[in-house]
Amino acid sequence: MDGCHLQIDLYDNGKSLDYNSTYVYVGNLPVSASKIKLTQLFKFAGRISSIDFNREFFFAVLNFEETASASKLLNCGRRFMLDGHELDVEECDDSDDEDDEESIVYVGNVPDSASKDDLKHLFSGFGRITNITTRTKRANAYQYAFITFEKRNSAIALIISCQSRQYELQGNVLKIAKRH
Repeated sequence: MDGCHLQIDLYDNGKSLDYNSTYVYVGNLPVSASKIKLTQLFKFAGRISSIDFNREFFFAVLNFEETASASKLLNCGRRFMLDGHELDVEECDDSDDEDDEESIVYVGNVPDSASKDDLKHLFSGFGRITNITTRTKRANAYQYAFITFEKRNSAIALIISCQSRQYELQGNVLKIAKRH
């Protein structure tokens, strides 16, 4: 199997998803991850039509041919290991009726000296950024920003990645959340 080490452990996570999407987020990928390895690991769920990698932040978005396949993967009750890394497998919405609110991410604790270009450089690996708005709450305080991605999946992938990783800018740990 191309030299990769695959391990699947069963567990009961108690959740059953009514999932209506063909996209699945897979995080915490090892550097050695490849399309072949991911296809091999998840082929039990169904046919994958495409895999988009983000090598900088070690995640991928799988696009299954059918929503039933994505749902099967998310509801299977398994843990997935790839080359010694336990993978994060989460839902990722692909709705075509993109709602601007859904593609906007709040970023707090941004240093005053940080620019929009700094934020764009840090987060453009998740997808095309169409707008960045920065604001300061009060004088001599940290600023915050709203980052608008072209695709909702990009915003969701960033938010999901925050479950397993922190993002820093000029020494500040950023606070990242879905815009409410």
